[in-house]
Amino acid sequence: MQTGTVCMTPPEEVVIELDEMWTFVAKKKQTRWIWIALERSTRRVLAWVLGDRSEQTAFKLWERLPLSLEQRLKGTFCTDLWRAYDEPLLGVKRLTRKGETNHVERLNCTLRQRLGRLVRKSLSFSKTDEMLEASLTLAFHRYNLSR
Repeated sequence: MQTGTVCMTPPEEVVIELDEMWTFVAKKKQTRWIWIALERSTRRVLAWVLGDRSEQTAFKLWERLPLSLEQRLKGTFCTDLWRAYDEPLLGVKRLTRKGETNHVERLNCTLRQRLGRLVRKSLSFSKTDEMLEASLTLAFHRYNLSR
């Protein structure tokens, strides 16, 4: 699967919200998951990955984070209870309480509003992974510039 690029350098102490959202390429049976890491205080996207909903994709997102090992160990990661986060976030502080991922969930809604190809019931969709990745890259850069 395709992977997104790192979008910014985070501050020293970070609270990062992680979430994934569903979309498809060409047919609804060809599902893709967009995994997003959002820094809570600045509301900027740190990294994102396009892939399936497996632990391997969670590890790709973990590797793409622009954090040193020290920052990762000091940081707090907020996720839902999806089991794919368990291994990559082993040994770091993780919050899974309700409401801890509000900002990244809001970003998911914003993306669905701004990109017709992410709407679930639409005639507008990506025909290739490359076009989906290109549109997401532009959307995340534009979003970060507005922050």
